[in-house]
Amino acid sequence: MFLTVCAQGETGNAHVILSYPLNGEIMEGNGITVTGAAYDSDNDQGVKNVAVAIKAPDGKYLQSTGGFNIHPAYFPTTTSDGFNSWKSQISLSSWLSQGVVYTIVVIVNDGKSTELTDPSWTFISSHTDSKGVNINSDVELCEANLDEAVLGLELINMAFADSIQPDDFVLHSNISGLVIKNVIRENNSKASLVLDYEGSDFDEDTEISVTVKSSALKNWNSLTSNTLNIRASKESLTVSAGEQLIENLLNGAVLNIQLKDVTFRDQEINAGNFLLVNAPEGLSVAEVVYQSSTTAAVNLAFTNSDFDTDINDFSLTIKAEALSQGSDLNSNLLYIKAVNERSDKLITGFTVPGQVGQSVIDSEAYTVTFRVPYGTTVTSLIPSILISEGATVSPGSGVPQDFSQPATYLVTAEDLSTQNWVVMCIVESPPGENNENDSQQNNDNHNENNDNNEDDYGHDNTSHDEITSESKRKKNDEAILRETVRSTGKAFFSLTGRPEGKVTFLLDFINELEKNNVPLIIENNGITVEFPPGVLKTSLWEQALQQGHSNVAIKIGELTDNDKRGAVVRALTAEGSNIAAIGCKMVELSIETFGGSGNASYSRQVTGFNEPVSVTFDMSSINLGILHIVELSGVRIDNEVTLNPVPLGGIYDRNNKTFTFYTDKFSILTVGQAKNLVTMSLMVGNTFSKVNGILRETDIPMLLFNNRVMVPLRFIGEALGAEIQWEENTGTIIVRQGKNEVKLVLNQPIPGFDIAATVIKGRTLVPIRYIAESFGAQIMWFPQTKTVYLVR
Repeated sequence: MFLTVCAQGETGNAHVILSYPLNGEIMEGNGITVTGAAYDSDNDQGVKNVAVAIKAPDGKYLQSTGGFNIHPAYFPTTTSDGFNSWKSQISLSSWLSQGVVYTIVVIVNDGKSTELTDPSWTFISSHTDSKGVNINSDVELCEANLDEAVLGLELINMAFADSIQPDDFVLHSNISGLVIKNVIRENNSKASLVLDYEGSDFDEDTEISVTVKSSALKNWNSLTSNTLNIRASKESLTVSAGEQLIENLLNGAVLNIQLKDVTFRDQEINAGNFLLVNAPEGLSVAEVVYQSSTTAAVNLAFTNSDFDTDINDFSLTIKAEALSQGSDLNSNLLYIKAVNERSDKLITGFTVPGQVGQSVIDSEAYTVTFRVPYGTTVTSLIPSILISEGATVSPGSGVPQDFSQPATYLVTAEDLSTQNWVVMCIVESPPGENNENDSQQNNDNHNENNDNNEDDYGHDNTSHDEITSESKRKKNDEAILRETVRSTGKAFFSLTGRPEGKVTFLLDFINELEKNNVPLIIENNGITVEFPPGVLKTSLWEQALQQGHSNVAIKIGELTDNDKRGAVVRALTAEGSNIAAIGCKMVELSIETFGGSGNASYSRQVTGFNEPVSVTFDMSSINLGILHIVELSGVRIDNEVTLNPVPLGGIYDRNNKTFTFYTDKFSILTVGQAKNLVTMSLMVGNTFSKVNGILRETDIPMLLFNNRVMVPLRFIGEALGAEIQWEENTGTIIVRQGKNEVKLVLNQPIPGFDIAATVIKGRTLVPIRYIAESFGAQIMWFPQTKTVYLVR
């Protein structure tokens, strides 16, 4: 290129003229030649010396390849008018930068040792004829798309050789496993490079460049390109537990896996590629279930090896073999709570149907003795057994046992220590023979006869004999309940072995339980119902007392009517139902108060409770898959005519293989599989709530106004999948979910309620019951904890 001189200059007595246009061309290899003429205006000494320098914008002179900054000129000719022609040849050590203004500095000596400089001659380097190579990519290059990526390569003022090979190019990169796989010559100045990447992980952005060797160029040395940025993929593994990880619940616990910026290699997942880090001894991966390319469930197995210190750094590692790319992934840390297991392994209660008196339990000799009437068949008695909290017993409560010989029961404490108990059955002597219990038995019979004469009660259309039998059973049942209260602090009764599945006692006993804050627990063949203290004292209960009802019968019995069972199954599987039957038992839960005198008896059904009661089903006999466990729900059959199935949610205990849910009504109950179930647990005064087991926070707590639980409308609506629309001109809120729609007008009473939608701190609050019931959800209120449980 030609250097363009912007002006010629004159300094003192020495005049230096540069040729214009300057006869200086940037040569191959950064050579530059500057020519000109000089003369002395005083004509005294003449111009003796001329030197040239190239100055950069920062004021520094550019060095030659020899390391000099000043480049002498020589004088090939002298003109008649005193002008001395001169030339200076410079070979610079570096390329001139494109678009930068450089200054030509000429230094002269007029014979008086005066060094004069004039910085006014300038030129701009535009690299018009400079050589180079550029690389580019049509897409942003990142870790995820490097394999088979294509780089465009373009030469500047040069040409490729007629034949080029991958070995003619050098890829500069700190990415392990990234190489040039192929090269395609497109024309004299353009080519494409195809990359190959083995997937080695890197987590920081980096740059690459390419050197084109001289073997790939025509008549030129090697060149190195510009750089391209490569974005690193921040692969991550997040693990969460469906429930809190607790030592005694680890067996069967599930870890939920979520991948980011990486996927599973395929759907066939090898559990051996999933490693537990800092896990307690005995904890292992039982199975890994593929859910999607980025999600999976890890089922854990635990041998119940004891540990007593909480684990704060438990995590999961997925080996690279299971992933589509990158290296091993380590998860976030999880917390496992240790349980300081109790060592108690006592039998605290032991009864069989129809036994005489109370069982004698010797906690030092580890024996139990009980009596049964003469003539009782003792080869298949079904005992109800109470044991220390946290312990287990084998054979279990409700399991038939042969007591013709002393039977051994193994009680295992929570800390896995064990104790054998010997249980002995004594059969009473035949009537008339000497029996140490005859006197007491006669007194009991005398008292029972007196009671029967005073108060013959029973159900409508029952005989006097049936009423008398009911009276005797009532006294026996209540005695068993009182004994369990004394020994365990809980009123417990097992109905196992009673075909009718009914327990009977005095209404006043309920008042005692409430007064002493004692729960009532009734079990029948793997179904357990727990009534909190005072839960039965509804308004109907009080009316029953006022009407002279003095007795209560609670029934928890398996539904045996085949026609009714079939109707319930059809209701569960009807079109549009989101509940499916899984072969679980169906039980009828009912309570009846009754009284009267003589044969004129009367009764009343109790239909509900003051607060929900817990119902627990033994699920050990049902083959449950992972999907079943996730979608399990208690089910109540409302309306004996339409048999409407109502999902109630609930919690599955993997350790004991039981499922517990709550109900606030008597009805037919079972456990089924509910799809797309929504559950919410909200506490008044708390900004935290649980939606489908996940903790959520709102910016305003649930509030209690006029005995109505008020919740933020948008929070409850979105949790139920509803859309919310605001009409500002009318102050109307429209909530839609599917075909259902409700409209609310701010500060106007809600239809059927004594309260209006209210705005507090910018949030619209509405009664949760109104929104829930408008969209088919069930609400249960727990007054002791001021908690609302919603299911749909």
